[in-house]
Amino acid sequence: EEACGRIDILFNNAGVIRRKTVVELEEQDWDLVINVSLKGAYNLSKFVIPIMAKSGGGSIINTGSGWGIKGGDKAAAYCAAKAGVVNLTRAMAIDHGPENIRVNCVSPGDTDTPLLREEA
Repeated sequence: EEACGRIDILFNNAGVIRRKTVVELEEQDWDLVINVSLKGAYNLSKFVIPIMAKSGGGSIINTGSGWGIKGGDKAAAYCAAKAGVVNLTRAMAIDHGPENIRVNCVSPGDTDTPLLREEA
């Protein structure tokens, strides 16, 4: 806001994965995955939305995951975090649509990224 005077677009696109079941998962790994994907989207949105509203609106795009809709094996924290992002998007759209802020979520399937390659 200081540099450009306004913020028109926020793209919450962070994510990490720990390939473990709930039983195998350590709490610190759970916290990391939730904090990066879900809490990160919350924190950025919390501080950007007032700036967007003051400027007349904007667009927020959150990256969920197909696994946030359907689930997947050995990815309990990732599935939970991305499902949270999907529903956080819905709630934010309802709350901030009247401020002319569009909030949408894209939920891609497996995509060839370094994150996916690390699992191979």
